[in-house]
Amino acid sequence: MGTGIEPYQVFACQHEILPARVGGRFKENIKKNLEHYCDLIDYCHGTFFSVLGPVRLITFGEFSLTGIYWACNRGEKTLNNAEVIQHLAIRIPGEETEVLAAKAKEHHCYIAAANLEYDPAWPDFHFNCGFLINPKGKIILKYRKVTTSNQPVEFGCSPHDILDVYKNPLTGVFDPFPVVDTEIGRLGMMICGDLRAPEIPRIYSLKGVDLLIRSTSGYSDAMSGFFPEGLVEDTLRVRAYDNALYFVNCNRGPEVESIVPRGRCGGGTMIVDYLGNVLVRTKDANEVAVRAGVDIEACRRFRQTYFANPVTMVRSELFAPYYAKPIYPANTFSTGGPIEDLLDERHLQIYAQAVANMQKGYDFYSEESVA
Repeated sequence: MGTGIEPYQVFACQHEILPARVGGRFKENIKKNLEHYCDLIDYCHGTFFSVLGPVRLITFGEFSLTGIYWACNRGEKTLNNAEVIQHLAIRIPGEETEVLAAKAKEHHCYIAAANLEYDPAWPDFHFNCGFLINPKGKIILKYRKVTTSNQPVEFGCSPHDILDVYKNPLTGVFDPFPVVDTEIGRLGMMICGDLRAPEIPRIYSLKGVDLLIRSTSGYSDAMSGFFPEGLVEDTLRVRAYDNALYFVNCNRGPEVESIVPRGRCGGGTMIVDYLGNVLVRTKDANEVAVRAGVDIEACRRFRQTYFANPVTMVRSELFAPYYAKPIYPANTFSTGGPIEDLLDERHLQIYAQAVANMQKGYDFYSEESVA
């Protein structure tokens, strides 16, 4: 990795979305959302912010080009896998990312987002894909969400669903947690529900990531009553400190033409430093772009400080036997094809198997619990 990275500014754009699902205005609303992306990128590079230091990274929330594809209220239609592929999934790279690439070159910045992806190498599936564009307009990182098909509202393909044959589309090797060295540090990405898997940021930390980007379209602490107050923020702070890295958590704003109540989903965008300090956060789920300064060299010095970096205390040999036992079964899409509908019979069977595996594998009263 390089040295001498000067401090820079990061923006997380929590913006309003025209959901392509509502009214069937797929291409029209995706185009309008993309235009809004570009307006926000220009805003982040305005004169006021430029005097505070170079703006090097701009992030956007998950599904913020298309909106969420599942029904949230009565009267809405959830799209199935085939409809997602036809109407919402984009090519990465493709015409939408080319527009963002032009903005990255114009402003000499990195741009990160996540959206539904169609890959002709896997014509029966769609992925939930995070991507990073560099200042030359090139996509340098693609991360496909891991915690997808084991959730009751999402049936995108996880690398784990095609584990034995999966290769990262950019690196060409089995690389479900890709990282990239850049002039602003070593970067990685994760998406939404991945936050509930503490192993993911830990793996990125073990791979030397300085700054981890989480694009999300999920519930947040801004939604009173769904999560215990402060849970999402506290989780982000712990993940950042435990793994000694910056965490940029970018959620989306409200769906402006949806019948979903304003603030039902979105909000809680924040930037957290490697000590677990919240540098900036949104107050609600409305549209806003938040900014914070990042010092990658300070983060790297912290990781080299005696008794400071928690990752140096990992006793991996003790944990390996437990992780060697399967819980959620791999290769389910390779053998059975994609889950087409929410909570269909096959999905329920897979979930029941995962619960059974968990109970069997973690029965600490059994002499064979980690055999």
